[in-house]
Amino acid sequence: MRWQRRSGWWAVAIVASVVSGCSAAATTAPPGGPAPAGVPTRIHAVPAVVLGDSLSVQATEHLSAKIPGVVVDAVIGRTIATPNLTDAAMERVPELRTVDAAWFVVELGTNDATFAGYPDEQMSAEVAGLLDAIGRERCIAWVLPYVSDPRTPMQIADTERFRTIAATAVSALGCGRVLDWGDMVKKNPNLLSSDGVHLTELGMQRLADLVAFGVG
Repeated sequence: MRWQRRSGWWAVAIVASVVSGCSAAATTAPPGGPAPAGVPTRIHAVPAVVLGDSLSVQATEHLSAKIPGVVVDAVIGRTIATPNLTDAAMERVPELRTVDAAWFVVELGTNDATFAGYPDEQMSAEVAGLLDAIGRERCIAWVLPYVSDPRTPMQIADTERFRTIAATAVSALGCGRVLDWGDMVKKNPNLLSSDGVHLTELGMQRLADLVAFGVG
């Protein structure tokens, strides 16, 4: 069954899914290969919850196709904890925590760094706060944002700093993975549209591939 909430789809199907395990390794290998090895976990009701912004909105159909049972909660303009363009992801966490998901995937940071331009200290605190709210005992994967021309050099630099902040925080988790979207885009710039942020049709497919690989 499906629910629609604001700009994002809640795509929910109660299915059994076994996750191969959790590891603190970065996940940047090409989709389709074996997922990083880890400790087997119990069977969960759904494979993953994706908490995201406009990129997840764009990729929702592909995420649902590649990860049956995924719950996608995504809104255009979403930031982590301090609303700027629309809402803040932190507001959605209490409800999403009730979903019995093997993985909690965070696809956020572009609006905080690229458009809001929040200072590093604020972004560090809000990343830590979101991980605390989700629960550091859970398996969490963070899709690192990436932007390119025609974004300004300052916007690109701010986004790069955010990537470092998020990667450092996730690496300290007992069950955390970094999903490096930037690594994929650097190999194929055609994944981004002409604004240097949003996705082409191929980009939607490849972002979903990356997430599916990360939680597989």
